[in-house]
Amino acid sequence: MNDLTGTLTNSEVNTLTNQIEALTQKSHAQLVVLVVETTGDETIEQYATRVFDSWKPGDKDRDDGVLLLVAWQDHTVRIEIGYGLEGIITDAQSGKIIRNNIIPAFKKGDLAVGLQKGISDLESRLTGNNLATITPTDHPLPFSGWWALLVWAIVLTFISARGYIKTLGVICFAAIVLAFVLPIAGFSGSWGVLATLLCFATPFLAVAIAFTPFGKKVRDLMRDVNQPSRHTRSNSSSHYSSSSSSSFDNDNFSGGGGSSGGGGASGRW
Repeated sequence: MNDLTGTLTNSEVNTLTNQIEALTQKSHAQLVVLVVETTGDETIEQYATRVFDSWKPGDKDRDDGVLLLVAWQDHTVRIEIGYGLEGIITDAQSGKIIRNNIIPAFKKGDLAVGLQKGISDLESRLTGNNLATITPTDHPLPFSGWWALLVWAIVLTFISARGYIKTLGVICFAAIVLAFVLPIAGFSGSWGVLATLLCFATPFLAVAIAFTPFGKKVRDLMRDVNQPSRHTRSNSSSHYSSSSSSSFDNDNFSGGGGSSGGGGASGRW
Protein backbone atom coordinates (compact mmCIF):
# COMPACT_ATOMS: atom_id res chain seq x y z
CA MET A 1 0.00 0.00 0.00
CA ASN A 2 1.71 3.15 -1.23
CA ASP A 3 0.06 6.48 -0.41
CA LEU A 4 2.38 9.23 -1.61
CA THR A 5 -0.18 11.94 -0.84
CA GLY A 6 -0.43 11.44 2.91
CA THR A 7 -4.23 11.44 2.64
CA LEU A 8 -4.69 8.14 4.46
CA THR A 9 -4.20 7.80 8.20
CA ASN A 10 -1.80 5.20 9.61
CA SER A 11 -4.75 3.11 10.71
CA GLU A 12 -6.27 3.19 7.22
CA VAL A 13 -2.94 2.25 5.63
CA ASN A 14 -2.60 -0.73 8.00
CA THR A 15 -6.16 -1.87 7.28
CA LEU A 16 -5.65 -1.67 3.52
CA THR A 17 -2.27 -3.40 3.75
CA ASN A 18 -3.83 -6.30 5.66
CA GLN A 19 -6.61 -6.48 3.08
CA ILE A 20 -4.08 -6.64 0.24
CA GLU A 21 -2.04 -9.33 2.00
CA ALA A 22 -5.18 -11.41 2.57
CA LEU A 23 -6.01 -11.14 -1.14
CA THR A 24 -2.52 -12.35 -2.07
CA GLN A 25 -2.73 -15.33 0.30
CA LYS A 26 -6.13 -16.39 -1.00
CA SER A 27 -5.64 -15.87 -4.73
CA HIS A 28 -1.83 -16.01 -5.18
CA ALA A 29 -2.20 -12.90 -7.35
CA GLN A 30 -0.23 -9.78 -6.41
CA LEU A 31 -2.13 -6.52 -5.99
CA VAL A 32 -0.31 -3.20 -5.74
CA VAL A 33 -2.08 0.01 -4.70
CA LEU A 34 -0.49 3.37 -5.46
CA VAL A 35 -1.98 6.78 -4.64
CA VAL A 36 -0.32 9.90 -6.08
CA GLU A 37 -1.39 13.53 -6.26
CA THR A 38 -1.15 13.78 -10.05
CA THR A 39 0.30 12.01 -13.06
CA GLY A 40 1.66 15.29 -14.39
CA ASP A 41 1.81 15.55 -18.17
CA GLU A 42 1.06 11.85 -18.59
CA THR A 43 -2.37 10.29 -18.85
CA ILE A 44 -3.24 7.89 -16.08
CA GLU A 45 -2.96 5.04 -18.60
CA GLN A 46 0.60 6.04 -19.50
CA TYR A 47 1.54 6.49 -15.86
CA ALA A 48 0.05 3.10 -14.91
CA THR A 49 1.96 1.37 -17.69
CA ARG A 50 5.20 2.94 -16.51
CA VAL A 51 4.58 1.91 -12.91
CA PHE A 52 3.67 -1.64 -13.93
CA ASP A 53 6.75 -1.98 -16.13
CA SER A 54 8.96 -0.68 -13.32
CA TRP A 55 7.52 -2.58 -10.36
CA LYS A 56 6.54 -5.76 -12.26
CA PRO A 57 3.86 -7.03 -9.86
CA GLY A 58 2.82 -10.65 -10.13
CA ASP A 59 4.57 -13.93 -10.82
CA LYS A 60 6.95 -13.85 -13.80
CA ASP A 61 5.43 -17.01 -15.33
CA ARG A 62 1.76 -16.47 -14.46
CA ASP A 63 1.73 -12.67 -15.05
CA ASP A 64 -0.92 -12.36 -12.34
CA GLY A 65 -0.24 -8.83 -11.13
CA VAL A 66 -2.81 -6.07 -10.60
CA LEU A 67 -2.17 -2.35 -10.15
CA LEU A 68 -4.77 -0.06 -8.61
CA LEU A 69 -3.61 3.50 -9.30
CA VAL A 70 -5.29 6.66 -8.00
CA ALA A 71 -4.33 10.22 -8.97
CA TRP A 72 -6.20 11.99 -6.16
CA GLN A 73 -5.77 15.58 -7.32
CA ASP A 74 -6.51 14.66 -10.95
CA HIS A 75 -9.67 12.76 -9.93
CA THR A 76 -8.64 9.77 -12.03
CA VAL A 77 -8.31 6.09 -11.19
CA ARG A 78 -6.96 3.11 -13.12
CA ILE A 79 -6.95 -0.68 -12.72
CA GLU A 80 -4.13 -2.25 -14.73
CA ILE A 81 -4.31 -6.02 -15.23
CA GLY A 82 -1.44 -8.43 -15.90
CA TYR A 83 -1.42 -10.65 -18.98
CA GLY A 84 -2.39 -13.78 -17.05
CA LEU A 85 -5.50 -12.24 -15.50
CA GLU A 86 -7.01 -10.64 -18.60
CA GLY A 87 -9.36 -13.61 -19.03
CA ILE A 88 -10.43 -13.46 -15.37
CA ILE A 89 -10.82 -9.70 -14.88
CA THR A 90 -11.83 -8.26 -18.23
CA ASP A 91 -11.67 -4.60 -19.18
CA ALA A 92 -15.44 -4.39 -18.77
CA GLN A 93 -15.28 -5.88 -15.27
CA SER A 94 -12.47 -3.51 -14.30
CA GLY A 95 -14.62 -0.60 -15.45
CA LYS A 96 -17.56 -1.90 -13.44
CA ILE A 97 -15.45 -2.13 -10.28
CA ILE A 98 -14.35 1.47 -10.76
CA ARG A 99 -17.82 2.85 -11.53
CA ASN A 100 -19.82 0.90 -8.95
CA ASN A 101 -17.47 0.63 -5.99
CA ILE A 102 -14.57 3.06 -6.17
CA ILE A 103 -15.84 6.30 -7.71
CA PRO A 104 -18.98 6.70 -5.51
CA ALA A 105 -16.77 6.79 -2.40
CA PHE A 106 -14.19 9.01 -4.06
CA LYS A 107 -16.89 11.53 -4.95
CA LYS A 108 -17.59 11.83 -1.21
CA GLY A 109 -13.90 12.47 -0.59
CA ASP A 110 -13.42 9.10 1.11
CA LEU A 111 -10.25 7.61 -0.34
CA ALA A 112 -9.98 4.73 2.15
CA VAL A 113 -13.53 3.46 1.62
CA GLY A 114 -13.18 3.58 -2.16
CA LEU A 115 -9.95 1.60 -2.01
CA GLN A 116 -11.43 -0.92 0.44
CA LYS A 117 -14.43 -1.55 -1.78
CA GLY A 118 -12.29 -1.79 -4.90
CA ILE A 119 -9.88 -4.24 -3.29
CA SER A 120 -12.79 -6.28 -1.92
CA ASP A 121 -14.38 -6.57 -5.37
CA LEU A 122 -11.05 -7.54 -6.94
CA GLU A 123 -10.57 -10.18 -4.25
CA SER A 124 -14.00 -11.70 -4.84
CA ARG A 125 -13.30 -11.99 -8.56
CA LEU A 126 -9.78 -13.34 -8.11
CA THR A 127 -10.62 -15.90 -5.42
CA GLY A 128 -13.44 -17.23 -7.56
CA ASN A 129 -10.72 -18.67 -9.81
CA ASN A 130 -7.93 -21.05 -8.85
CA LEU A 131 -5.06 -18.84 -9.90
CA ALA A 132 -2.45 -21.19 -8.48
CA THR A 133 -3.20 -23.65 -11.27
CA ILE A 134 -3.18 -21.11 -14.08
CA THR A 135 -0.65 -22.10 -16.71
CA PRO A 136 1.83 -19.48 -17.91
CA THR A 137 0.34 -17.14 -20.46
CA ASP A 138 1.29 -17.99 -24.01
CA HIS A 139 2.06 -14.81 -25.94
CA PRO A 140 1.36 -15.61 -29.61
CA LEU A 141 4.06 -15.02 -32.17
CA PRO A 142 3.55 -11.74 -34.06
CA PHE A 143 5.04 -13.35 -37.18
CA SER A 144 5.25 -16.69 -38.97
CA GLY A 145 7.85 -19.17 -37.77
CA TRP A 146 8.98 -19.58 -41.38
CA TRP A 147 10.10 -15.95 -41.43
CA ALA A 148 12.16 -16.57 -38.31
CA LEU A 149 13.76 -19.60 -39.96
CA LEU A 150 14.55 -17.58 -43.10
CA VAL A 151 16.13 -14.73 -41.13
CA TRP A 152 18.19 -17.20 -39.07
CA ALA A 153 19.38 -18.90 -42.27
CA ILE A 154 20.48 -15.52 -43.66
CA VAL A 155 22.39 -14.77 -40.45
CA LEU A 156 24.19 -18.12 -40.59
CA THR A 157 24.99 -17.61 -44.28
CA PHE A 158 26.44 -14.17 -43.53
CA ILE A 159 28.63 -15.64 -40.78
CA SER A 160 29.87 -18.32 -43.15
CA ALA A 161 30.44 -15.83 -45.99
CA ARG A 162 32.65 -13.69 -43.75
CA GLY A 163 34.80 -16.72 -43.00
CA TYR A 164 33.84 -17.10 -39.34
CA ILE A 165 33.86 -20.89 -39.49
CA LYS A 166 34.82 -21.35 -35.83
CA THR A 167 31.98 -19.07 -34.80
CA LEU A 168 29.58 -21.11 -36.91
CA GLY A 169 30.82 -24.27 -35.22
CA VAL A 170 30.30 -22.81 -31.76
CA ILE A 171 26.77 -21.72 -32.71
CA CYS A 172 25.95 -25.22 -33.95
CA PHE A 173 27.26 -26.82 -30.77
CA ALA A 174 25.31 -24.39 -28.57
CA ALA A 175 22.16 -24.94 -30.65
CA ILE A 176 22.38 -28.73 -30.25
CA VAL A 177 22.72 -28.37 -26.48
CA LEU A 178 19.86 -25.86 -26.22
CA ALA A 179 17.61 -28.02 -28.40
CA PHE A 180 17.57 -30.58 -25.58
CA VAL A 181 17.84 -28.20 -22.62
CA LEU A 182 14.97 -25.84 -23.50
CA PRO A 183 12.16 -28.45 -23.36
CA ILE A 184 13.57 -29.91 -20.13
CA ALA A 185 13.78 -26.42 -18.59
CA GLY A 186 10.08 -25.89 -19.29
CA PHE A 187 10.28 -23.37 -22.12
CA SER A 188 6.94 -24.05 -23.76
CA GLY A 189 4.39 -21.98 -25.63
CA SER A 190 4.83 -20.41 -29.04
CA TRP A 191 8.17 -18.75 -28.29
CA GLY A 192 9.61 -21.83 -26.60
CA VAL A 193 8.63 -24.10 -29.48
CA LEU A 194 10.07 -21.66 -32.02
CA ALA A 195 13.39 -21.41 -30.15
CA THR A 196 13.64 -25.20 -29.87
CA LEU A 197 12.90 -25.74 -33.56
CA LEU A 198 15.46 -23.12 -34.60
CA CYS A 199 18.06 -24.85 -32.43
CA PHE A 200 17.29 -28.22 -34.03
CA ALA A 201 17.42 -26.67 -37.51
CA THR A 202 20.72 -24.83 -36.98
CA PRO A 203 23.14 -27.77 -37.63
CA PHE A 204 21.25 -28.77 -40.79
CA LEU A 205 21.24 -25.18 -42.05
CA ALA A 206 24.97 -24.89 -41.35
CA VAL A 207 25.72 -28.08 -43.30
CA ALA A 208 23.56 -26.94 -46.22
CA ILE A 209 25.26 -23.54 -46.28
CA ALA A 210 28.79 -24.91 -46.00
CA PHE A 211 28.74 -27.97 -48.25
CA THR A 212 25.99 -27.74 -50.89
CA PRO A 213 26.47 -26.03 -54.28
CA PHE A 214 23.50 -23.78 -53.61
CA GLY A 215 24.95 -22.76 -50.27
CA LYS A 216 28.27 -21.94 -51.92
CA LYS A 217 26.55 -19.72 -54.49
CA VAL A 218 24.66 -17.85 -51.78
CA ARG A 219 27.84 -17.39 -49.74
CA ASP A 220 29.70 -16.04 -52.76
CA LEU A 221 26.87 -13.64 -53.52
CA MET A 222 26.77 -12.32 -49.96
CA ARG A 223 30.56 -12.03 -49.89
CA ASP A 224 30.44 -9.83 -53.00
CA VAL A 225 27.63 -7.67 -51.65
CA ASN A 226 28.99 -7.26 -48.11
CA GLN A 227 32.47 -5.99 -48.76
CA PRO A 228 34.25 -4.69 -45.65
CA SER A 229 33.84 -0.98 -45.17
CA ARG A 230 35.41 1.56 -42.87
CA HIS A 231 32.27 3.28 -41.75
CA THR A 232 32.34 4.34 -38.17
CA ARG A 233 29.30 3.59 -36.15
CA SER A 234 28.13 5.79 -33.41
CA ASN A 235 25.69 4.93 -30.76
CA SER A 236 23.06 7.26 -29.61
CA SER A 237 21.02 6.95 -26.56
CA SER A 238 17.83 8.52 -25.47
CA HIS A 239 16.88 9.41 -22.01
CA TYR A 240 13.32 9.53 -20.84
CA SER A 241 12.40 11.53 -17.86
CA SER A 242 9.09 12.33 -16.35
CA SER A 243 8.15 14.36 -13.35
CA SER A 244 5.00 14.94 -11.40
CA SER A 245 4.13 16.32 -8.04
CA SER A 246 4.03 12.74 -6.71
CA SER A 247 6.49 10.42 -8.46
CA PHE A 248 6.82 6.74 -7.66
CA ASP A 249 10.18 5.16 -6.87
CA ASN A 250 11.52 1.67 -7.55
CA ASP A 251 12.31 1.44 -3.84
CA ASN A 252 8.60 1.58 -2.98
CA PHE A 253 7.88 -1.87 -4.37
CA SER A 254 9.54 -4.81 -6.10
CA GLY A 255 7.36 -7.45 -7.72
CA GLY A 256 7.93 -10.92 -9.06
CA GLY A 257 8.55 -9.97 -12.67
CA GLY A 258 4.99 -9.80 -14.00
CA SER A 259 3.98 -7.88 -17.11
CA SER A 260 0.90 -6.19 -18.48
CA GLY A 261 -0.40 -5.70 -21.98
CA GLY A 262 -2.41 -2.62 -21.09
CA GLY A 263 -5.56 -4.48 -20.03
CA GLY A 264 -7.86 -2.89 -17.48
CA ALA A 265 -9.95 0.25 -17.26
CA SER A 266 -9.83 3.86 -16.11
CA GLY A 267 -12.33 6.23 -14.56
CA ARG A 268 -12.80 9.85 -13.54
CA TRP A 269 -14.92 11.46 -10.84
